[in-house]
Amino acid sequence: MNESSLKVIDPANDLKKPEKTQPQTPAELRAFQPVVDLIRLQHQRGLSDADFARSIKLAYSGSVWGKIKNGKFNGSVPRGVRAVEQAVKYISEGHALEAAGDVVVFDHIADADAAVLLAKHSEDEHRIVMIAGASGSGKSQTLKFLNGKYGGDMLHAHPSWASSYMSCVTEFAAGIGLTDEFRSARKAEHAIVRDLAERPRLVCVDEANYFNRDGLNLLKTIANETRSFLAIATLPNDLRRLNATHNHETRQVIRRVISIISLPLIDSEMVLAVQGRLFPKVALGSYAPQIVALANKYHRLDTVVRVFEETDMENPDDLLYALERVERAIKVEGIK
Repeated sequence: MNESSLKVIDPANDLKKPEKTQPQTPAELRAFQPVVDLIRLQHQRGLSDADFARSIKLAYSGSVWGKIKNGKFNGSVPRGVRAVEQAVKYISEGHALEAAGDVVVFDHIADADAAVLLAKHSEDEHRIVMIAGASGSGKSQTLKFLNGKYGGDMLHAHPSWASSYMSCVTEFAAGIGLTDEFRSARKAEHAIVRDLAERPRLVCVDEANYFNRDGLNLLKTIANETRSFLAIATLPNDLRRLNATHNHETRQVIRRVISIISLPLIDSEMVLAVQGRLFPKVALGSYAPQIVALANKYHRLDTVVRVFEETDMENPDDLLYALERVERAIKVEGIK
């Protein structure tokens, strides 16, 4: 079924008002009209019990929702009724993940947003937000959202930064808008700190794993001596490598981190959100679990987007073949 958004229930037509006679047994709860409607909605979305329960903010886990569906609920039936009615109300009010441009604001992006706001107003050196996630999991998209909301500067660290502090500071300086030609790393460093002190703002740095010992000290100095705040993204393994290679400097940076945002594995709810918000013309059908499996095997969120981009929107049966094409392409790229 092709859904145009996460809100697939029309409260005026699909969700019936709670019945006057409330269920008293697990079997009656299973036949309760709101439960029937939710079961139908879960089937339409193609979500697992755990993903569906989380997406509708059900006050029970996915396993308990499964018992409700099967008429085997062993909890308080009146409480079960209230939980189901609250979930129906949540859906009816149109709660859904928002999109900012081509970025879906998942929970981890909202968490990063809240952390950056805290860093912005921090009265001490806790001005760094660290975003850690596997390749393709959405680190760059998170930084893109933050940069779009708060402005400031967006930088991409390069491999040369790991071996050359001069390369690090001159490219960092250029990234924040300084056009001087610096003859020494220290002069570039002082210019960076002075500019960020005079014009406090957000600085987003992708691929922060390329910082060396001096580069990490630069981040510490910015947090100590300016009112600017930083959002830096890295791979978890690279963060561990930095800690092993430059333990003291890494610990000094982490001590100034106000929050570490860990990007999650892909789940069916995230696939549904991407489809509904960015690719509404693609017929998702019941293929969300297959997309989840492929995405968590290869490149996370990037793969979800790639599958939808590969799908022929004019052919409602093409999504399965798009999955196969993307997997073949990824394997070929891996061979290369």
